[in-house]
Amino acid sequence: MRKLLISLAAAASTLAVAAPASAQWYPQPGPYAGGYGGYSTPAAMQEFQARLQRIRAHVQELGMRGVISPRQVDRFQREADATDRQMWRKARHGLSYGDRMSVNERIARLQEAVEVTARGNAGYGQRYGW
Repeated sequence: MRKLLISLAAAASTLAVAAPASAQWYPQPGPYAGGYGGYSTPAAMQEFQARLQRIRAHVQELGMRGVISPRQVDRFQREADATDRQMWRKARHGLSYGDRMSVNERIARLQEAVEVTARGNAGYGQRYGW
């Protein structure tokens, strides 16, 4: 009898402890993209690839016009390739929000570096507008 009462008391206390934890509300992710900001990994990859392709084309155009040196063209192309590799490596198991922000930031920094270099090499006086 004693063993039965001890086991019933243990079961009742387990249920009493577990019930509040199961009653906690937890937000469920949306039906699309696994809750990662509203768009899926393929959509993010397409956007990032399009941005990188525009940067590569812009760098090639600046190089052909002589605005930036061939050495700078190579440097920017290598940086774009490294960003592309990083993006594919991170996307292997799906891009998390942090991964997308990291790749997005790296692409933005590359684009800004290209623009700053192009403005800086535009000739004497072009940098400050006079």
